[in-house]
Amino acid sequence: MLQDFPEDYEDKSGMSTVSGTVTLAKNEQNLIGISIGGGAPYCPCLYIVQLYENTPALNCEKLQCGDEIVAVNGLSTKGLTKSELAKCIQDENAEVTIQYNKLICDTTKGKTLDIKLKKMKHKIIEGMEPTTADALGISRAVLCNDSLVRKLDDLSQKAKLAKGIVLRTIRSMKILQARIKGHDQMAAAFKSIAGRDSNHQSYLDLAKIHEVMRTADRELIDETKQVVSDIIVFTDTIVPDAKMTVKKYADAKFEYLSYCLKIKEMDDEESECITFNEPLYRVETGNYEYRMVLRCRQSSRAKFQKMRKDVLEKLELVDAKFQAEFPDLLKKLLDLRAEHALKIAEIENHLDIFPIEADLDQQTFEYGSLSEEDDPSALDSLAKELESFELEDTHSKEDAEDSLINFD
Repeated sequence: MLQDFPEDYEDKSGMSTVSGTVTLAKNEQNLIGISIGGGAPYCPCLYIVQLYENTPALNCEKLQCGDEIVAVNGLSTKGLTKSELAKCIQDENAEVTIQYNKLICDTTKGKTLDIKLKKMKHKIIEGMEPTTADALGISRAVLCNDSLVRKLDDLSQKAKLAKGIVLRTIRSMKILQARIKGHDQMAAAFKSIAGRDSNHQSYLDLAKIHEVMRTADRELIDETKQVVSDIIVFTDTIVPDAKMTVKKYADAKFEYLSYCLKIKEMDDEESECITFNEPLYRVETGNYEYRMVLRCRQSSRAKFQKMRKDVLEKLELVDAKFQAEFPDLLKKLLDLRAEHALKIAEIENHLDIFPIEADLDQQTFEYGSLSEEDDPSALDSLAKELESFELEDTHSKEDAEDSLINFD
């Protein structure tokens, strides 16, 4: 196939190369950690396809995917197959000196429309159940059902629980607000009566009791507000921030998977041309397009790995914070309600005054044969009244308003 072009012909597609040399010490497995592509009889050059983790080739930070290998220990690699080059490297004992041409390319040009469409496909597949994907004949990526995404789902459930508690606590605080107004009105009413009654001390005592109960309710609201604010920080700040971080991580993952899929498609195209003995221009002229995609995959993989580590640490910190603080906040809420209930009970236990004198008919406190329980018509009337009585469902209306409640 190469006879159609001059022996040294290369179509660099606007890219350039810079020569360099690196000496690598082999690891315990007698490897330097590279995967090789290209070479005779189909491609005029040999290049690095992949750098493996924790190997001399990757740790030296000089070699990158797509770089061309031109010589090993001073011997030219021109005309060698990739298997022959691998044997040359393997036959060396302790160290290998590699002369290379570093590919200089702009990886942003690798983000073609095809890559963006592949990212969209991976994003759609990510949210599918395996059975749904299989029914549609869609191949699922190896990183679908990511453990980090599942961690985020678990965190979202906890946030939902916390938000439900916040909404119900706010509703109880609104009831206390209404009761405070009632205490104020009752205190004012008793003071007004005391001003017109000669035996006014009992009315003043009742006014004082309402003022004390108002103060107890006000203190409960003020103390509860701080606890609710701490819970809201988790539901409205920490969890949304974690979701945004996971979203960025997922985008980096989809981009990496898109380049992997693109390389597989290009490999399949090359294999098909070899099988049918057909020429492939990009391969016969140096395969620079393929090498640029290799470089893009390497950079996107590095970004993906770094973000995965950061996201994992962040989610673990958020989960640990929830586990450590949320039970204490709930306990504080319950303690405040218990203390408030004790205060109200103590006030009511000392309530032994009744300033209104009335001659009550004793039949008022007797439940004889004429009670509603024995009166069928009264029971029917009561049943109809209960059926027609509808409890107002304020949940949906108040959900949007609770976050804007002013407790002052």
